[in-house]
Amino acid sequence: MALAAGDPFLTDSIKTNARKLLAYYCARYRYSGAIAASAKEHRALAGLIIGRDSADAEAMMLRHVQFDHITAMDLLAALS
Repeated sequence: MALAAGDPFLTDSIKTNARKLLAYYCARYRYSGAIAASAKEHRALAGLIIGRDSADAEAMMLRHVQFDHITAMDLLAALS
């Protein structure tokens, strides 16, 4: 997804923080159906990017990032 978005900063950030993100991914996807829901969301987002629907892609990504932000904050609080 990062490569398709054409954002080298995002790609480098993911590579740099991969180990740190592992704990987050384990927490985010531990619930039943979470992986399938995430895959569906990523396919929809990829379709918007490929279709050059920048307004809807941006809105969907903002919702996605907001959800991830809340999940990451919950994880950090639990680890404290």
